[in-house]
Amino acid sequence: MFADGVVEEITGALSRVHEFDVIARQSAFALQGEALDVPQAAARLGAQYIVEGTVRRAGDRVRIAAQLVNGADGHTLWSERFDDRLDDLFDLQDRIASQVAGQISPSLRNAEIARATGRAPQNRSAYDLLLTAYPYF
Repeated sequence: MFADGVVEEITGALSRVHEFDVIARQSAFALQGEALDVPQAAARLGAQYIVEGTVRRAGDRVRIAAQLVNGADGHTLWSERFDDRLDDLFDLQDRIASQVAGQISPSLRNAEIARATGRAPQNRSAYDLLLTAYPYF
């Protein structure tokens, strides 16, 4: 239940970042129990990137690991580990969600800039052109 709460809080925090779309938590949970690799899961969800992670507990301590993964090839773009105490679950969920959302957003932008830069200039969309201009600001 704690892990589901963390997922819900992270999904909510990411959805408040208006630079990208976030798949509903229920859609991702529908894939639980299926043996899918990241590219298969991304294709089923229609997502370019996947956030995945684990929650481990030892006594009153918890370790949460989160990764941002490229949906096309399964390469990890960002990874972080969070260690904390289980004294206030709601506060812990809020802290983890805000840290994950705050750290994923710049990593996702960098990945999108790299993707846009990799396209031939004549094949870039307006969004791709905007992304390629960001490093110059």
